[in-house]
Amino acid sequence: MKVRYIALTALLLATLLSACMQSEKEVKSEFSYHIGIENTEVLKNATFLLPAPEIITNLSCPSHWRCEIVNTEFGKMVKIEADEFLTEIKPTPIPVQPGEKVEKLNLTYRYNILDFTLRVNQTIDTLNPFNTANIPKFNVREIECREQEDWRTVRCYSFETKIFADYNSSEKARVEINIWFEGRNNWWEMGWKGNEFVETVYVILEGEKHGWIKANGTIVAGKGVY
Repeated sequence: MKVRYIALTALLLATLLSACMQSEKEVKSEFSYHIGIENTEVLKNATFLLPAPEIITNLSCPSHWRCEIVNTEFGKMVKIEADEFLTEIKPTPIPVQPGEKVEKLNLTYRYNILDFTLRVNQTIDTLNPFNTANIPKFNVREIECREQEDWRTVRCYSFETKIFADYNSSEKARVEINIWFEGRNNWWEMGWKGNEFVETVYVILEGEKHGWIKANGTIVAGKGVY
């Protein structure tokens, strides 16, 4: 009887452990997309077309932007329009001594960022994101990763894409556009684990712009646990 009790107890513990491990390995996958635009001068009658991943179907646009998703000759884009980009960020006060000359400070204007997150029901291929519905790109080539990565699976790539910018401003205007797209898998297995790929596009524009512009981007793929 004692042997049977021990055997049943062991079987019950094994069953519970197996169920617990299966529950722990439930993978949660999601995509995130981010746009940020920063400018040093007021932009008037501004229109931007910025590369967007295929997964985007709708957007929650900031109240001061007019946004829509459009298809172009260069792929899917987010179209952003605004009569003026002029939300002001105050500079940090600088103490001065009596009689000291105060130099003019350059102010930076910024509009709110646009963010989009989508949870999906299947594991994202973060090792080879080229099979994922990512942002339009061309001339993709593998490059050496700039940062020291601990993961043996990490691969880095450069690529080119297109953006459209049309706005009136002064010759001193400087506009920085940052686009960020990530696919990530997370699960619990004796602690949180995960893997991801990240695509980024960063471009600086100076003066007025009225047309399509080439932009450079990078991909970091295969970062995390596999």
